[in-house]
Amino acid sequence: MGSAIMKTAGPGPATTGTLRVVLADDSPGAGGAAGAPDGTVFGSVSVAAAWVQLPEADCRVVTIVNDTGVTLAVRRDGGGASLRLPQVAAEFYVQNASQLELARLDGGTDSVTVTYATEK
Repeated sequence: MGSAIMKTAGPGPATTGTLRVVLADDSPGAGGAAGAPDGTVFGSVSVAAAWVQLPEADCRVVTIVNDTGVTLAVRRDGGGASLRLPQVAAEFYVQNASQLELARLDGGTDSVTVTYATEK
């Protein structure tokens, strides 16, 4: 399988402390399902210290929005190196959402809810 490509965006200079999401030109906004293209599915998962796999969903892009207040770790295909995901939005280019797993980087056992969207 190919490697995941990640694109992130954080607070801009005029919006310190505000999440700024940058998506591809043909991607949905992060505001909800209204106006989202066909094939876009929004969901959420509870994440704590143990790795949690995203549900099966054929897609080309998974957008993960971390507004949990904690830094997350993201890894692909059940192992290997993980990426730090601070409070930003990130796009991962995969063939299925279940290729991605999330965990709290700080090892905290309290679950946080992470929102994501898959796009075909």
